[in-house]
Amino acid sequence: MQMWRTSRRMQRQRGFTLLEILLAMVLLFSALAIVSDGFQASRLNSQQAADNITMLAPLPLILDAVRQQIRETKGRAPAGDGSINQVKYSYSAELLQQAAPPAKYQVETGTELRYQPRFMLYQVRLTLNYRERSRVLEFREVAWSESRLAE
Repeated sequence: MQMWRTSRRMQRQRGFTLLEILLAMVLLFSALAIVSDGFQASRLNSQQAADNITMLAPLPLILDAVRQQIRETKGRAPAGDGSINQVKYSYSAELLQQAAPPAKYQVETGTELRYQPRFMLYQVRLTLNYRERSRVLEFREVAWSESRLAE
């Protein structure tokens, strides 16, 4: 009889109860959900970083093109757009200041040569677009024209 009781107790203690299994599953699925959210956020951040790198990679070429177009406008308010490596850009420039070179004193004649304003300082607003991302950059650019004497 005693043997029968012992084997019956062993049978009860051999496995897990339904409550223990459910609690373990809740803990497991909670941990998986937290890890999954972490991986999703990491993947999203990685994609955003890759998009930013792709958007800014052609920036030196874009800046060269914008500078060249500004220098070719000769005093007009320059604006334009273009596309390089799937990055679309547009810019507008506002003339902030014009200046002339310093006057030059001529010893032989005793006169001072004055020049017309030829240096122009622009405030440039450059907008870059790649996929659904957009970035605005602002900078100043100097342009110049041929040197002419003031009348």
